[in-house]
Amino acid sequence: MAYVTNFGGDTVSVLDVSDRKVVGQIKTGKQPHGVAFSPDGKIVAVSNEGDSTASIISAADMTVERTLSVARSPNQLSFSKDGTLLFIPSNAEHVLEVVSTRDWTIQKRIPVGRNPHVVLVSPDGSCLYATSEGDNKIVVIDAATLTPRAEIPTFGWPRIPTSPRTGKPSFSRFAGSMA
Repeated sequence: MAYVTNFGGDTVSVLDVSDRKVVGQIKTGKQPHGVAFSPDGKIVAVSNEGDSTASIISAADMTVERTLSVARSPNQLSFSKDGTLLFIPSNAEHVLEVVSTRDWTIQKRIPVGRNPHVVLVSPDGSCLYATSEGDNKIVVIDAATLTPRAEIPTFGWPRIPTSPRTGKPSFSRFAGSMA
C-alpha cells in the first residue's frame, strides 16, 4: 500500500500499488503534507500543515485514531527506528518536535534552524538528520540524547535527499562520517 497526501483536498489516498487502484480515502486535517509509517507498519502518521496537527492512522482499518496538536506548519515526519518516538519538523517555528508514541505527548522541542522541512533517521538509528531550508544546512542530531551534534552546509533550501543506491529518501551517505 502507498499513502498519498492530497494537500488541496484534506485527505490521504490509500493505493494498492500492485493493483494500481485507490482502495481508500482518509479524511485528515487541513493540507496534509508528510507521511510516515511506524517500523511495524501498524501506524501511519500524517502532518497537516494547514491546521498544525498530525493525524495518527491505523493502517489495519484506515481510520484516524487520534489527532495531535503540533507546532505550526508541520512537514515531513519520521518515526524512530524502534517506533517509540515520532519526529515532526515545524517549518514555521523552526524546531523539531519529539513525540512519544506511548502517550502521544510532545517530549521535547529541538531548535534546528530556520524552516526545517524533512527529518530522517539514519539506517542504524543513531542519528537524525533535519534539513534547515532557511539556513541552507542539515542538522545532525544524536538520537540517544536528542541534541544537535553537527551541521552540514548545503546550497539553497535543502529539501528531500535520496540515496543513489535505493532512490529512497535517505541520509545514509552522511551516516558514516557523522555517526
